[in-house]
Formats: sequence, C-alpha cells, structure tokens
Amino acid sequence: MSALNRFLKSAGLKTTSITRRSKHALNDAARSFRLEPMEPRLLLDATPFVFAIGPDQPNVTVAVADVSGVATVQFTNNETDGVLASRALSDTSEIVVTGSDQDDVLTIDVGDDGALAAIPIAFD
Repeated sequence: MSALNRFLKSAGLKTTSITRRSKHALNDAARSFRLEPMEPRLLLDATPFVFAIGPDQPNVTVAVADVSGVATVQFTNNETDGVLASRALSDTSEIVVTGSDQDDVLTIDVGDDGALAAIPIAFD
C-alpha cells in the first residue's frame, strides 16, 4: 500500500472510488481522442518570387522542375532553353512577373502534379 493510500485510508476516504473514477476518465479521454491527417500546405512565411522579363527575353515559361530532389520554380527562356531564375517551391508564396515594354509571352506550365497551380501568379 502506498503512502498516499495509507493517508487517505487514515482520513476515512475511500481510495477505490478515486482509482475507479480516474481509470474511467482516462479511458473516456483515450476513446474520444482522434488524429486526422492534414492536407499538404505551403509555408505561410515564404516570400514572393519576383521576376522581371527583360527586352531580350520576351518568351518565358515558368514551371516546377526537380533540381537535385528539390521541387524548384524556374523561369526559362523559351528561345534558348536557358534558366533565367529559380527558387525552391517551398520558399515561394506567390509569383509576381513584370513584363517589359515589348510583346511578352509568359507560359505557365502547371505540370502533371499541378504543383504550380497552388501558387498565385500575377503578371503585369
């Protein structure tokens, strides 16, 4: 018998009712506790990816590419296939593109998995 039980018994309290209540309360709490999976989310503290189209690169595509196992947002010059700018997708909250004074073309490639579709894109 524990010291607490001896004290409670000497004070005339029933230890069995305390033990039974705490067991029932614990079982009720354990039965009502549930975990539900969360949907994937973008980090809220990420920063906008700002890109300005230059006059020498009027035909640009923005897409998500796998770079060394990291999902990366890339701006690519469609005429030269060169990467103009890139940033990790997890560090990007939105994409802001500023066009030049030329007839710019911005192609948005959302990809098969739709990773780019979840990010707001502004083109001015």
